Amino acid sequence: MPIERKFYLFRGALFLPQTSPGDLGSMLPTLRKHKNQLVFVVFGILFTLVVQIGYKQFLESRQPPVNLEKVVLAKPRGMGAFDLIDHQGRPFQTDRLLGPWTFLVFGMTHCSADCPGSPTLLDEVRRILPNNPRLVPATQWVFATVDPRRDQPEVLQGYLSRLTSGWTGVTGSDEAVRHFAEELGVTLDFSRPQPAGPIPPATIILFNPKGRWHASFGPDWQDPRAIAETFLQIVQRFSKR
Repeated sequence: MPIERKFYLFRGALFLPQTSPGDLGSMLPTLRKHKNQLVFVVFGILFTLVVQIGYKQFLESRQPPVNLEKVVLAKPRGMGAFDLIDHQGRPFQTDRLLGPWTFLVFGMTHCSADCPGSPTLLDEVRRILPNNPRLVPATQWVFATVDPRRDQPEVLQGYLSRLTSGWTGVTGSDEAVRHFAEELGVTLDFSRPQPAGPIPPATIILFNPKGRWHASFGPDWQDPRAIAETFLQIVQRFSKR
């Protein structure tokens, strides 16, 4: 009497009942018959795992580095009147903040590239952001000096020439610069001589297209990719309002 053998497929694996070596020969045709099926099932499982792992990594890479509430102000703050000049000698007043998004960093021209307030970090953010108006809205980049006595327009112009084109340098009288900084929560003291100049804050300020102070990136934000990614998320949220 022929021996009936049953095969069981469970999650892509083939299970055989207890079998003697002599019976294996008679099973070979059946095993060959299931070979293609087994290969297909195993390939399907491996492919599914690869897709799942890749998708998980994609989602993790797209997640915000921090909660947006940690950088976005609860209520965007309007700016009071200020009267500065840019690196080309043109007036820089509240109307210059209207229209595009504006990144602003305080600093001074004689400071080394790695000092607080250096525009180098923001310049790297500019290079990372895609050059696509559908993804990145109009954005301007402002370098506001905290050492206006030395950083006259012509000095700012030479300093900014070392960065990506399109930067705006901002300076003015001691009082004008102090007032502008105080509007953004920065205190500058010009009353006592400081050979090295005032120490610039490391905070990066972001204004929305309505000219309001919208977000701040503190000193712990040193990854340009994280800043760029968070900026795009802020823009996306703002556009839905």
